[in-house]
Amino acid sequence: MSTATTRGRRVASRRTTRRPELLTAAILLGLSLILAMNADTVITLEARFTAFAMGLFTFGGSTSHEHLIYIGIGTGEVLGFLITPLCTSLVLATPVLILAGVLLLFPRYRLSWVGKGLLVSLPLAVGANIARFVLVGVALQLWGRGGFEVMHHYVGSVLVLLCSAAALVLLLLIATTGKLAIPKSWLSGRGKRRS
Repeated sequence: MSTATTRGRRVASRRTTRRPELLTAAILLGLSLILAMNADTVITLEARFTAFAMGLFTFGGSTSHEHLIYIGIGTGEVLGFLITPLCTSLVLATPVLILAGVLLLFPRYRLSWVGKGLLVSLPLAVGANIARFVLVGVALQLWGRGGFEVMHHYVGSVLVLLCSAAALVLLLLIATTGKLAIPKSWLSGRGKRRS
């Protein structure tokens, strides 16, 4: 065999092995677009799940109707929440899906590693938003409108911002290393810059 033939086969084999990554990237990017285009339906489903989660931690029963969540059913004081386009988990999940799809376009990122990153980062981003709704519901029942304002605008917002940032960092970290560990090259690179 000549070297040219071997090189040609290596190049061909690389192209063949990139197909799963490119296909998955297209699926993830397409999924983020589909979710955005069907936000109304997604928010309705999110309201159902969130109402169930809130019912586990708040007084009385809970239910949902379209984008509205009701808690305190049967307690004499029914409270309602509206999931707006800015409060939905789509705002947090979409960047994670897009980042994962973009990473897979580059040959250095393995499909299995990006997949592991998604399994960690996506539940973190979505779970943080659901936790925020639960905290807001509990605060409203316990402390009234003041508790709602503090939990919704301050504590809940900080929680969601930190968790969504952590989700993106974790995705990038796991996609780069294949595990939940800071690469030594990142640490050594910082040390060189400081000195």
